[in-house]
Amino acid sequence: MKSNYQIVTERVIEELNRGTAPWRRPWTSRLPINAISQKPYHGINTLLLGMAGYPDHRWLTYRQAIDLGGNVRRGEHGTAIVYWHFIDETENELRTEEKKRRIPLVKTYVVFNATQCEGLLQSDGGKLPDLEAVSRTGDGTALEAGRLLLETMPDPPKVERSDKAAYVPSRDVVLMPDARTFQNEAAWVSTLGHELIHSTGNEKRLNRPAVSGAVYFGSEDYSQEELVAELGACFICGELGIAPDFENSASYIDSWRKRLSDDPRLIFRAASAAQKAADFILFRGQ
Repeated sequence: MKSNYQIVTERVIEELNRGTAPWRRPWTSRLPINAISQKPYHGINTLLLGMAGYPDHRWLTYRQAIDLGGNVRRGEHGTAIVYWHFIDETENELRTEEKKRRIPLVKTYVVFNATQCEGLLQSDGGKLPDLEAVSRTGDGTALEAGRLLLETMPDPPKVERSDKAAYVPSRDVVLMPDARTFQNEAAWVSTLGHELIHSTGNEKRLNRPAVSGAVYFGSEDYSQEELVAELGACFICGELGIAPDFENSASYIDSWRKRLSDDPRLIFRAASAAQKAADFILFRGQ
């Protein structure tokens, strides 16, 4: 029987098999939220709901749709997302209460997009307001939005002009080419977001070993850190209303397909770390 880790990872790999990294897919709307609580979904669920491709960013369970006076339209299929359920476990029967470990178990539940329901939106006689048009951040303001990240981020790294993009942990410096050298401003912001996510791994910020410790190219920690930066940059772009702009090369797709196949839990670990990094940069939950 497949684990929930394997099921979710296979969904991501299916997208990779179609020739695109799902975390690089341009967002069609705001980042996903629960239609009732208005609370945003986080981490891996942000990715899973973004992959579903619905124009409305509001999601709810079948019961929530009923409670709002609506219903899920016949024939619609929900989207499975995950939550962590913690149980106490001892290594053997002789262990004392003080030495119990909390073991996280991944469980799933199903949600439906607001557009999959009937009698829910006000235009359909329901209680949920119709979705207002989303104003995209265009090239004229994307550069400004990217620069604001450096003002929002607590104790940001220094940014220096360079002919390459990189984060240098030993100097706590982000190297960035001039914005005019990029295909468009969204590409510059995406790249800046990627390197800023790396910088959150510095020991004085979130202290991720892949950044603050000795890590070798191609190692497991290196691969996870690269995925953290990929996801985190896309989370930030979604928050800013900017469609992430990265190149999806065949070698890039093949590389991630193999890494995720070898380690079904990689996408979960990376998404969790990416969310924390994005929240740090956006100065949320501090």
